[in-house]
Amino acid sequence: MLNYHHAQEIAKWRDHFATTEGRRLQQIRVMIDSFVDDYRQDPNLCGCLLTNLMGEVGNLSDSFRKVVQTSSDEVISFMTEDLIIAQSEGDVRTDIPVEAMAKIFWDSWQGALLRTKVGGSTQPLHETVDTLFSLLKPLKAQARRTTHEADTTLPAGLCHQPDTDTGYQPGRR
Repeated sequence: MLNYHHAQEIAKWRDHFATTEGRRLQQIRVMIDSFVDDYRQDPNLCGCLLTNLMGEVGNLSDSFRKVVQTSSDEVISFMTEDLIIAQSEGDVRTDIPVEAMAKIFWDSWQGALLRTKVGGSTQPLHETVDTLFSLLKPLKAQARRTTHEADTTLPAGLCHQPDTDTGYQPGRR
């Protein structure tokens, strides 16, 4: 079941890049935003099957753990390949290995999905995606912000709406 679902998601990912124009980082962002929108439109969506299985039963048996690990590794591999393309286009920083960025992206996405599931809100996904894409930018793009701005503001676009449950306000710590 997981292999079938994973194959469907990979086909969707590949089809997106085959049919979408633009630079690779922007294509990735459009695809990720569409995933977030899917969760926003369907509050009963239980999250990513791989995420759910990793968290719930990923270590029940060695054979199942290997299937989950293989799927996870494939996602990281695809993300690594896409970030290499984006890096060659000058849109991704070069001071951190691309595979490390792909892994942190995957791990952060998984955590945000779990927070979304528990909290019933896509705000964790928006925050995580905005932050990750800001951190992927080349250092010269990040350096445009002054030290004062870096200390007092969040990346542009992060958390557009105040969270009424926690009192969180964009741009405040």
